[in-house]
Amino acid sequence: MKKTTFLKSLLLAAALTTGASAWAEVYQGTTANYEVLFGSPVYTDGVITGVTPATEFTTDNSEQTYSTMSLQISGSCLAGNQEEGRTYSFTDAPETGKVYFKANGKFVGGTYNFFSIKGSVTNSENKVIESYDIVQSPYELPRNSGGTTVLRIFGQNITASYVYTPRDVVYGFDVTIDLVNQKVDYVVTYASKGSSGTVSALSTINGSVPVPDGYTLNSVSSWFIPKSGGANFYDNVTFYSEVPNVALYSATFTETNGLNPTVTIYTDSNMDEEISNGFLPNGTYFYKAVLTGYYDKTGSFIVSNNNPSVSFTMDVIPVYSYTVNAVDAENGIIKSAIVSGTCHANESTSFYLPTCVLVNGTLYFMTAESSYKEETIEENNQVFSYPYTTSTVDNVVYFVEGENITGASESTNNYKHLASNGKMGRGSDLNVTTLPAGAYTVYVKYINTNSGEHTLIVKAGDTDVINVTDVKARPTKSGSVTLTEPTAITLTAPGSSTSGVDYLYIVKTGDVANITATITAAGWATLYTDKALDFSDVEGLTAYTATCSNNEVTLTEVNDVPANTGVVLKGAAATYNIPAIASSTTEPGDLQGSTTQATAYNAYEGFTLYMLNIVEGKAQFVPVTSDEIAAGKAFLKVSNAAGIRSLKVVFGGEATGINAVNAQQATEEFYNLRGQRVAAPQKGLYIVNGKKVVLK
Repeated sequence: MKKTTFLKSLLLAAALTTGASAWAEVYQGTTANYEVLFGSPVYTDGVITGVTPATEFTTDNSEQTYSTMSLQISGSCLAGNQEEGRTYSFTDAPETGKVYFKANGKFVGGTYNFFSIKGSVTNSENKVIESYDIVQSPYELPRNSGGTTVLRIFGQNITASYVYTPRDVVYGFDVTIDLVNQKVDYVVTYASKGSSGTVSALSTINGSVPVPDGYTLNSVSSWFIPKSGGANFYDNVTFYSEVPNVALYSATFTETNGLNPTVTIYTDSNMDEEISNGFLPNGTYFYKAVLTGYYDKTGSFIVSNNNPSVSFTMDVIPVYSYTVNAVDAENGIIKSAIVSGTCHANESTSFYLPTCVLVNGTLYFMTAESSYKEETIEENNQVFSYPYTTSTVDNVVYFVEGENITGASESTNNYKHLASNGKMGRGSDLNVTTLPAGAYTVYVKYINTNSGEHTLIVKAGDTDVINVTDVKARPTKSGSVTLTEPTAITLTAPGSSTSGVDYLYIVKTGDVANITATITAAGWATLYTDKALDFSDVEGLTAYTATCSNNEVTLTEVNDVPANTGVVLKGAAATYNIPAIASSTTEPGDLQGSTTQATAYNAYEGFTLYMLNIVEGKAQFVPVTSDEIAAGKAFLKVSNAAGIRSLKVVFGGEATGINAVNAQQATEEFYNLRGQRVAAPQKGLYIVNGKKVVLK
């Protein structure tokens, strides 16, 4: 029986370009009656085993016609038109040595285009799997340009690229399954023909695929080709095994301290060529023992008609400590041990720096663009220094890394070098901290490395401090709040496994304390303070600002006022606690005052000062003609040049219960007709500077 060299027919394709007969020659070669052969001995030093049945393929297709081409086949070949497919099995499944498969394949299309070489494996759970697909040809060939799978080995796809192939592809498969070294070597040669009949140049890919980690290849059992509609063919097939007819041995390795390292055996002193234990013929071998935390151990041993025992001792690698300090531009230590750890001597370790460190209320930020660092630890207690720069942020009363927020889920991603410590935190309604009364600004650094929108919410009690939806990669958001009592700060940053809060810090911007104001039985008072005030929740108290225009003073009710604002207060006789706040946008009005010292009645040349006073049981604005106005009290300053004789006071445009106030210059004194001095003249007839004056 004549046997053709495997790729002889394929190699002719380099000279063939067109025509159905040319395509036939690519597939069949120039000599008719190529037969399919099994069990051809080619390895003289081994024992050859065949397959069952040891027969030729008997399906003879002299000619089949398709819509786009005519396929000529001479002699016997295997066409994929068997009802249940065909299986060709070894009489005794080889468990060592090598198994060879060689074939030409012609694929026109169809649903089931693959063959499969099956065997037995033991998986990572120590379970034996029979009829395991060691090698498969393509499951379904594409009919367009681009890459495609030409083989699948241990589930790994071996891909190649072709020219545009609307119809036909021819393959040469050369596969070696190495049971000793637990791998599969392959060479695949292929060409394709377009609808015009043009045959592409031959292309070849080759490589090696090891048995997957945790698996052991036990044996090779059979070659299987399923039914495929008669459109796909195999020819020039050989399938055989070679089993070395030599004694093979195993070495036993023992570490004297009871360690269990991984030992690899090599056939050469350079340790390039591995060989599996249990398949060692007589000779000299070299080994390397590897175990984390220990120096690699190498050596050699001899196999001489026995199973050798090899004993060795592994030396432990010392463990060194290291710390990282944050330093300033002059290398002065800002903060010690911002990172610390251990590493085996003279090995490389990696770590992430915090983006910022907090020292005595001031934040310092790293100057490096990436938080990820690598260093080699060459001595014990080694110290590394990384520069940080002083920020403009001081009065920081709270700082936390996102992943350290109570209840937060940790997030990392491929961009974790952008994150402080390489980590982030995410979650909903997370309790951050509780702040005492005061004015604060909250800052949150958020990392979002995808295009999705992520909502970031920071609350002080029920009040939103930050509430944004942001798609930016690394935004820093802030918001301010004033607290009049201890208040919980909570955070909602749902995020994802690739996004979250990098860090959060809080700056105190001011103190908040209660200001007291006392109202007598008269029911009225004034107040001047250097604090912004909030009257909205002070029960029983009403506050007004005052604006003076010509001879009219308008009182406007307000809920809050900015610092250094005078107000008129109305309420029942009592002492009231008024919360101070950070700021207010309310217009301050014209009432003035001082918080530190009394104001003399003549402190402003050319002006008369008016203050709220109780005259005959009535609250009035009266000119101050002597003494001084106490600190913390408010007054109006009216120009003498205005010639104002009286001040009419209204509430938002309506007349008030505060009586009109005389506004003669403070140097003038008023007397009634009985000669009695009048401090706050009303409507009527008075004597001023010896003259009768009528006030209307």
